[in-house]
Amino acid sequence: MVINGYDAPDLSMLAKVMGCSRQNVKKLALSLEKQGYVILEKSPKDARSLCVVMSKQGLRFRKDMEELTDEVHQALFSEFSNEEITQYYQLSIKLMHGIDHLEVFFKNKKNNKKIAKAIADELQVDAKNIKQVQDVKADILFLGCPILGGNIPEQVTRFVAQLDANKVKKVILFSANGFGTDQFTNVKAQLKEKGIIYGPVFSCKGSAFIFKNFGHPDKKDIQAAKKFAKEVLKWR
Repeated sequence: MVINGYDAPDLSMLAKVMGCSRQNVKKLALSLEKQGYVILEKSPKDARSLCVVMSKQGLRFRKDMEELTDEVHQALFSEFSNEEITQYYQLSIKLMHGIDHLEVFFKNKKNNKKIAKAIADELQVDAKNIKQVQDVKADILFLGCPILGGNIPEQVTRFVAQLDANKVKKVILFSANGFGTDQFTNVKAQLKEKGIIYGPVFSCKGSAFIFKNFGHPDKKDIQAAKKFAKEVLKWR
């Protein structure tokens, strides 16, 4: 595999050439390595970087497929203009990014369920999905938010929009996300506009891309969430 004169490109170089994220390239490379087509090796120039090296099986496959690929490509895109082919690949890359975001979204939902259960267990109440709740009445409402690319899902903003300040006195936001930080600026503004008080926020790391924050929220995160819930009750 030769790109820009390099026999073994690293993941960042491949991502640049392919026009997609490094995470997507790594995911693909790990899958190909598992099937025996490539080998991931530490870069001789930077031990923190991984280079993708073609295995003997991969080289044989490339040789067998080169001629066939040209024929298939010609047959598949015979009615496409060069502009349409370019557009097709650009849209395919965007779709890959969308799939990547979808993976993070579902991981975030799973992460937040763990934190919600920990808080509910500590307070001896039931944790409920916002889809199952209507006409909310609470002195303190704990609201978990999955976060995607720094944004709160629309279903959460819709839920907050229907809250009644006369029935919900305070809202406590929590999230286990890729950065492990408070990313609730928009929700806080929404609550403030409705006249609903929001209190302290709980944030911890949650597993995101392939190995990012792997294993989080962990036992320490769960214990921290329980401790946070106790402290909130003192705040009321």
